[in-house]
Amino acid sequence: MSKTNYKNFRGHMVVDIFFVILIIILVIINIYLFNKDFSFVDFEAKTTKTESPKTNLVEEKKVIDTKLILSTKAIYYTDEGEQLGLGPWPPVVDKQTSVRILVNLVSDFHEIKNLQLKIKLAKNIKYIGRPAVNLGEAVLYDEKNHFVYWHIESLKAGETALVNFEIEFTPSSDDLGKKVELMTSVNSFGTDAITLNSISSYSESIYSEIVSNEKLD
Repeated sequence: MSKTNYKNFRGHMVVDIFFVILIIILVIINIYLFNKDFSFVDFEAKTTKTESPKTNLVEEKKVIDTKLILSTKAIYYTDEGEQLGLGPWPPVVDKQTSVRILVNLVSDFHEIKNLQLKIKLAKNIKYIGRPAVNLGEAVLYDEKNHFVYWHIESLKAGETALVNFEIEFTPSSDDLGKKVELMTSVNSFGTDAITLNSISSYSESIYSEIVSNEKLD
């Protein structure tokens, strides 16, 4: 064997021995690892359930406006029988009669601010006055336009506002057998203190009793 071939053979032998030793080392390591008792930490995967805030399905209760209750009537006698008017009643043709107009205002369940009452007297009805109120300002009369005004700064819930005043009229022959119109309109309006909305109420025309041709005793 030549020197060159010998060197090549020797080189291959060295490499083969190296790989053999490496394989032996790996086998030993695998045997060691196989017999080794490893302790594994058991990680429990936990899923955190995130709850979204509960949706309030109940809608906020809507606040409604208060009711302004208005009532109006002409009175000649009180409920106790006391006479408030003068002249014949029922009214008589060509006889002068006076009665009192009574107006009640009540707020249902909210306070009312800046409450105003406006009454239009009918034609040929004379405003005598002598008003009486339990709340608010004094009654005002616009003679030119035939209006009666009353203002209340505040009317509390459930509270009753009262106003009354005297009027006078003389039925004509054309009124015989009919009722005389005393007021053509009664309007009240103000502001709901809670909702801040404008509220109003009205009453239809107010009439006397049927006019006769002579006083009935």
